[in-house]
Amino acid sequence: AYEDDLPHIRLGSQITFTTPAIPDQIFTARVSFIDPLINPQTRAAAIRVTVNNLGGLLKPEMLVYGTLKNQQAASVALTVPKSAVLWTGTRSVVYVKLPDTTIPSFEFREVQLGDRLGDSYQIISGLEAGEEVVTNGNFAIDAAAQINNQASMMNKEVLLKDADHSEHLPDYTASTPIAFKKQLLELTHSYLALKDALVATDPEQASTLAATMMDKLAQVDMSLVKGDAHLYWMEQQEALQAHGQQIVELTDVEEQRRQFDFLSQALIKTIKVFGIPDDTLYIQHCPMAFDNEGAEWISSAEQIRNPYFGDQMLSCGIVQETIDKNYKNPPAAMPSAKLMAGHKH
Repeated sequence: AYEDDLPHIRLGSQITFTTPAIPDQIFTARVSFIDPLINPQTRAAAIRVTVNNLGGLLKPEMLVYGTLKNQQAASVALTVPKSAVLWTGTRSVVYVKLPDTTIPSFEFREVQLGDRLGDSYQIISGLEAGEEVVTNGNFAIDAAAQINNQASMMNKEVLLKDADHSEHLPDYTASTPIAFKKQLLELTHSYLALKDALVATDPEQASTLAATMMDKLAQVDMSLVKGDAHLYWMEQQEALQAHGQQIVELTDVEEQRRQFDFLSQALIKTIKVFGIPDDTLYIQHCPMAFDNEGAEWISSAEQIRNPYFGDQMLSCGIVQETIDKNYKNPPAAMPSAKLMAGHKH
């Protein structure tokens, strides 16, 4: 039995099986032993059953096909396909289609998952029977939600209308160890290589370099930062991982550029909040990206080389900020309104 199936198997569990040698007969057996060790090559554990072999019909080494009767699976009321679930740290989320809308609309919903059942997950809470969930294209919906400041994987809380929408970042530059800052700078260097691939409009190279960046991300030692700084890094790490992996998997350069925008937002926040040990970086802005929505990116040089347009508008953009080892975030102003959670769209 594969390790994912072991939680459903108990001593005494009933198994029915057949054998091609006796095609018209179904045999019943009970699990009498479960190997406590997992085979590291097959990721499976041996299961032994005891069968009453009356008449000696069953012979050693016969081929048999067995089915485990799983009482839990029989009682599962609600499941969703694996492809419907997005992961963000400890949270599992789905997008639910809203009924009776002229334009297709979807709601961000956190769910509690139970066991994996083949290509599906059991839903413990968060969904009702009959609700429709998105199984393909959910990353695109999530990206659109982020753009519109709605609840999403990166933005669980949504700002009230007329509230202070300016972003006030924390400042952990003084307490962040140099070792952590150096790791972030190495991560940024891998990001810069990815940026250059998008400047060259080379989707294959962008995918390869995004994979390199994901390797660098995995090497960042989060134990070096503590308390609120540790929690803040975990949030940005989730965003970097989610959007970086999308660039790895996508083949269309315009879709890669959209994910690169989200990736850039997370990395810009990261280097502002934690700081860099040396070097000088430039936050650059193109006001025409994505139908004049605008987008930022990080560069190691003041000269504009636009990753969102490439040769079409290579020099479109301005230097918005300069970040060096002495950079400090401006102090946070008092918010004029509270955050509202659970906004539906």
